[in-house]
Amino acid sequence: MSAKGVQIAILSTRGPRYHPNRRLLESAQKMGHEASLLHPRSVLPQAGMEPFMEKSPQVLIPRIGSTIEDHELAVLFHLEQKGIPSLNSFRALFVARDKFLSLRKLHAHNLPVPRSLMVQDPLQIPGAVEALGGFPVVAKGLRGRQGTTVEKIQDGDFARYVTAHPPYPIAGILLQEFLPTACLGDTRIVVVEDRVVACMQRVPRKGEFRSNVHLRARGRLWDPPAEWLGLALEAARVLELQVAGVDMLEGPRGPLILEVNTTPGFRELERVTGVDVASRIVKAAVRLAL
Repeated sequence: MSAKGVQIAILSTRGPRYHPNRRLLESAQKMGHEASLLHPRSVLPQAGMEPFMEKSPQVLIPRIGSTIEDHELAVLFHLEQKGIPSLNSFRALFVARDKFLSLRKLHAHNLPVPRSLMVQDPLQIPGAVEALGGFPVVAKGLRGRQGTTVEKIQDGDFARYVTAHPPYPIAGILLQEFLPTACLGDTRIVVVEDRVVACMQRVPRKGEFRSNVHLRARGRLWDPPAEWLGLALEAARVLELQVAGVDMLEGPRGPLILEVNTTPGFRELERVTGVDVASRIVKAAVRLAL
């Protein structure tokens, strides 16, 4: 099969004006490939019958993020069963979409992560906080994105947080030790196909400990030590991700992996580093199709 004219589907609930989608579409077109957006709702998964789909792509680039729902996973699984390879598979996304499961898997492979507990009932919170060394702690939704469910919690804040993010009946809350160095920023390292393609430091705005660009953090060039790069590569490998945004922070015991994003945004990363991240992802998809 020729590398020219590969048909690429970007599985996404967002439109063509959304920055990652726009850049991926532009990059694919520039390289002579046919790329299009594929909304999960436009696919009808089926079982026990002959598969049908008007036009099947040769490869998928999932852009459905850590908030991926079960029906979106079902669509991805269905398409993979039709023989369409995916840059980040159903198997990988099933675990990596969940902040606790991914941290637990990283820890099981002896990779450094913050001390973390998952609570599913408010009655578990006092014991969990004590186990983490007391207040403050960081609370996160298991499938939040862009820092929207992440908060630094003092004693009196928990009632409000649990009301806004109830851990039951089917969800949970991830509690982590608060790391004071978070106020100084963290590092985003993007891995594509077992290679680090770009990295930067993210500096939070004054008075904020979250380093998400969507919360007005700013990026700056940084050349991480080899240890950090090795940990990022190993995290992507352990989670079986071909595309990953690994967020890391200097902790009291050395570098820690805060979380691993399956669909990392790269607007600020491209601006700061000058690296064409979108083209690296498209090239990886083309290689997978061949």
